[in-house]
Amino acid sequence: MTSNGRTRALKKNGSGRIEQKAAIRGFNGVTDLARATFVIDSPQHALRAVQMVRKQFPTIDEGWQKTPVGYLDRKLLVRFPTGASAKFS
Repeated sequence: MTSNGRTRALKKNGSGRIEQKAAIRGFNGVTDLARATFVIDSPQHALRAVQMVRKQFPTIDEGWQKTPVGYLDRKLLVRFPTGASAKFS
């Protein structure tokens, strides 16, 4: 669900990229076994989404970055109670 209440279809990726990363870094170096995306309409919605995630999980905020195609992206690394991690963007 997005920070403004809209939902978006989920996309399931295969394990191929995880296996590539593990071959280079080892499985402990894979920082995004899962991913989630928030589609937001404003910086305020982005801030609210980040606040909601931080209330539930320890996070590392990578901040805003401009992608090569020109849009802004904000990423959070999230640690789950099991020790697994995910990347939220």
